[in-house]
Amino acid sequence: MTKLEDGTGGGNWAKVNTDNRLMTIAATEPQIAFRARTGDAYSFTHQYDYDANDTIIWLANDSNTKSFVVDRITVASDTATQYILHFPSGTTPAGTLLDSVNMNRASGKDADATAYGDETGNTRGAVYSQGLLRAGETIVLFVELGLILGTDDEIAIDFVTAGTSGMATIRGYYLEDL
Repeated sequence: MTKLEDGTGGGNWAKVNTDNRLMTIAATEPQIAFRARTGDAYSFTHQYDYDANDTIIWLANDSNTKSFVVDRITVASDTATQYILHFPSGTTPAGTLLDSVNMNRASGKDADATAYGDETGNTRGAVYSQGLLRAGETIVLFVELGLILGTDDEIAIDFVTAGTSGMATIRGYYLEDL
């Protein structure tokens, strides 16, 4: 019979039940929480009085060594509108430069990304997702490892109908290039 040590040098042994199953206790956490502990998780947000077909927020990954994984996108408007998430490319951004917010407040790291609100320099690219917002509604889109921005990749969120208060947030984290 082989004994399985705990791997920490503590002298503990793994337990096996009467069905010969290894007894374990596991702890899991979302990837974004893990990345926040290392100071590699960020959010970008913008809210303003928007016109029809405005890009509420535009983001590009500037890192040459890490991919930016979008975890969650939030959109809201005071006016019923269609939102369009798309992938522009080659944009010379214009608008309101946005700061990144590190989700680990003690980190002090800035994101290796560029983000603009009320962005006017992009052209709508391939559409990733779209939907309808009711007036006063907030929608959270959980992407969960389904959207990865490599070096110079861009994402933008447009609202089709003019309103007086539109908001979008992009939240994600960095991983070494996959």
